[in-house]
Amino acid sequence: VKTEFAFGAVKEKILFDYCSNGLRWTIFDKGMDITAIGRQLRFNCDLKRGMDLNSNFNLIQSSYPVDACSFNLDGFDTDKSKQCTLVGNRGFWRSDYMVYLKGNNYMMSVKTHGEYVKKIESINSENLKGAFLNDGVSLIQSNGKEYRNIEPLWNWTMLPGTTCDTTIDPGSPNTFKTNNQSQFVGQVSDGTSGISAMDYNRSTVRAHKSYFFTDNLMVALGSGIGSANAKNLVTTINQRFLNHHKVYTSTSRFKTNRWIWHDSIAYIFPGNQTPIVRTEWRTGEWNKVDMVSKTATAKDSILSIFLPQSNNDSYAYIVKPACPLEGITKITEQKDMKILSNTPDVQAIQSKSLVMAVFYNSSLLKVPNGEMIRVNHPCILLYKHDDKKREVWISDPTRKLATIQILIDGKSHDITLPSGDYAGSTLKTFFPE
Repeated sequence: VKTEFAFGAVKEKILFDYCSNGLRWTIFDKGMDITAIGRQLRFNCDLKRGMDLNSNFNLIQSSYPVDACSFNLDGFDTDKSKQCTLVGNRGFWRSDYMVYLKGNNYMMSVKTHGEYVKKIESINSENLKGAFLNDGVSLIQSNGKEYRNIEPLWNWTMLPGTTCDTTIDPGSPNTFKTNNQSQFVGQVSDGTSGISAMDYNRSTVRAHKSYFFTDNLMVALGSGIGSANAKNLVTTINQRFLNHHKVYTSTSRFKTNRWIWHDSIAYIFPGNQTPIVRTEWRTGEWNKVDMVSKTATAKDSILSIFLPQSNNDSYAYIVKPACPLEGITKITEQKDMKILSNTPDVQAIQSKSLVMAVFYNSSLLKVPNGEMIRVNHPCILLYKHDDKKREVWISDPTRKLATIQILIDGKSHDITLPSGDYAGSTLKTFFPE
């Protein structure tokens, strides 16, 4: 209703865009992504945030003539959700937060931090153990119950997607004072596929970490991994509720492409990697995570899947949510997805005609079709080549470059990058044949 207190048209549009193109992407099965909530991690906090947001969205729709689908949240109105389903990749580059979502089916997200985006805070006796909550945490959901109220039971040095020294106290003030010192943290997205990448340099741990989202998969690559305490360094693929579901694994005779399947989520491990699967009954107190919470004990079975990094400076794994057990073979044998490089210089994959690459320095990438891609500065890019055109989506994670040069098969292309408030955002460009 228009009153003397109503926002002007410009501010109104900013608010509506923030809701429909921003907050809407954080909700899956009525719950808000934990890494989007931040520090008030209390009992049913994800559901409370989702319900509050839904109430606000309903108020907006009742007062303003807006598109109903723009304010439909996953899980609340199932009939409408079928018509208004969010599908695709959304990169929030100013927040170092990326979402890969197929409403009513799955949601995957990753949260990083660096020079331009600071990690979540711990104040007012909140977020008491979340020092690593923004260090590449990648949550994988297919039913919305994977992490609901898991906070008192989490090992906070083994959050999903992170590479961490498990002897560090995640609640220590000294730990909270440390940050990722890298200047290379960013992402690129074309709306359908996306990459989030981070040169990780925190305390004594170093790693190049990339998360590729495409074809209903997440491919996670790590390289250049090291620590002063490598003996206790691990990369955690997932740490979630067991939820009374059986864990299936490939037999030990498989030397490559080991796999794990649990609760409709498949985990594939290319090459000679040996993931550890651990299930255990845990108890924990809510007020150890959030002192504002009432004293209450949580009890449940937790599944942890992780890779030790003491004798290995790299890792690679593929996650397929909403996957039936019988679909494992198809994933392990598929030929469309290839890991092209996983080094401290370049991390890259190819999915059909799409090449997705992270260049940590001015490097060369060879593509199986014979093409060669070279850049003269660090960057993140998506490259698609068909019979008619070459398309490139590119970003500068350092947010310092004015231009960048790409050489494809020896042909040079100079690109003027976004600047000012848009430095670090994705730019789409075409190259002539």
